Amino acid sequence: MCPEFIVGLKSETDHSQLREKMNEWIGNGCLLAWLINLDEQEVEIYRPHKNAERLKGFETKLSGEEILPRFELDLTILKS
Repeated sequence: MCPEFIVGLKSETDHSQLREKMNEWIGNGCLLAWLINLDEQEVEIYRPHKNAERLKGFETKLSGEEILPRFELDLTILKS
């Protein structure tokens, strides 16, 4: 069983492991995954059959796209 949507938060010690895990989720059928790095204010967006998209800065909103059509995460609330 695999969720359609995943959010991961990077800690100081597990960034490469989380990247591998995100790719594993996508490979198993997940349709959208966000890896949020609070320290670097960066988000990696994973989708099937595409390279991960990297967004720098928390000045935007993330969309749940077709998976969660009306869902948005306003990244400005994560700015420190």
